[in-house]
Amino acid sequence: MPADVLIIPPGSLVDGQLQTNMSVVVAGEMDGSINIRGDAQLLILEHGEVKNGMVSADYVEIHGVARNVAIDADRVNLLKTGKIEGKSELRYGKLNKHEDAPINGLLQKRKTPRDGYAALINRPIDVISNN
Repeated sequence: MPADVLIIPPGSLVDGQLQTNMSVVVAGEMDGSINIRGDAQLLILEHGEVKNGMVSADYVEIHGVARNVAIDADRVNLLKTGKIEGKSELRYGKLNKHEDAPINGLLQKRKTPRDGYAALINRPIDVISNN
């Protein structure tokens, strides 16, 4: 992870929209959208949660919860403690998922690099549920 990191600490709630060139670590709660430009990353720690918004990042690693979010990422790594749930949508170039990690939502594998927020509107998706 790059040296410039924005951290949402445990016990904190950020409500709104975050746009940055820095990597973001969510140990608390993010209620809203995160747009990470460039090759910076999003890391949702085990007790962290991102909900009710859109996420655009080159790389997303989920140890915690992504709930009711539309994620657009070149690479997604969903670890054993990670969950994608609610009315979530995931557009990805490459997905690595632990066999015990649940995904409930809509998935779309794409063949081109992410387009950011604009790509999250008006696109075909496949419905997949894995409990």
